Amino acid sequence: MDRKLDLEVEKILEIGIEYLEKTGVPSSSAFFIAPKGRYMIDPFDFSDKPKAKKLLKKIAKKQKATMVITIDSALICKISGSLPGPVYPYSEVIFAYGETKTDSFGICQEFECNKNGQIVFGNRIFFPVGTGTMTGFLRRTN
Repeated sequence: MDRKLDLEVEKILEIGIEYLEKTGVPSSSAFFIAPKGRYMIDPFDFSDKPKAKKLLKKIAKKQKATMVITIDSALICKISGSLPGPVYPYSEVIFAYGETKTDSFGICQEFECNKNGQIVFGNRIFFPVGTGTMTGFLRRTN
């Protein structure tokens, strides 16, 4: 995997963590890294995933992006790391996902609010290459 992608995704995750600590709500943003510079859309709406993916592809193509990184929040199952079911315990996470034409990389940072309203961070989960709910806006997927 391209080491730079790892580092860029981790930087964006840290920005998301700082934003959560300051505002109490997770960020929902898209970042485009292109030869002419860096571009950011904040907030970016991920509620309609097919529409969001199509828009990310369109912007990436227009900007000639070499890397796209998104950050959003989600609920995941604490047991399998997948979407929670009614029986399984779940955790809220900040999910940072990055993609180049050849690689992808994702990290989740668990968090919760304690009874005093303070944000407490849990485990950090690293996702295998090629996984994530928004894959395929730069690279081809099978």
